[in-house]
Amino acid sequence: MGLTADQLRGRVGTLIDGEKKFLRFDQSALAHLIDNLDVDGLSEIPSVVSTLDGKTLKVLVWAGRLWEEPDLKIEDVGSWYYPLLPTYNSAIEALNLSLWGEVEPTFGGPEDDDVDPPKAAETGTSERRETLQ
Repeated sequence: MGLTADQLRGRVGTLIDGEKKFLRFDQSALAHLIDNLDVDGLSEIPSVVSTLDGKTLKVLVWAGRLWEEPDLKIEDVGSWYYPLLPTYNSAIEALNLSLWGEVEPTFGGPEDDDVDPPKAAETGTSERRETLQ
């Protein structure tokens, strides 16, 4: 899948106070996330983000807007209106672009060792087909 021009720039649009604004997580924003979400490092961010709570969303929006509004305060974000789930989705997409350079991360890669190979319906064996001649 190709990335849009905005995604290539590392920014993802979301609706804030009726206006399309962009979230972007550069290295500074990621450091702010670590500090303000009380996590020990980048690896803990996905579990905190998955909690879907108001504080986390406020911190995500604040950190994601700092690239364009460097004087923004977390308290300012609390008065903004943004649709909850679409904004969370945008923040997660922007984080994925920042951390992995793609919209959806491939944690284990396409061939994850924990996944069993698909079984063929008739035989119950894996679908690998080899012909012996």
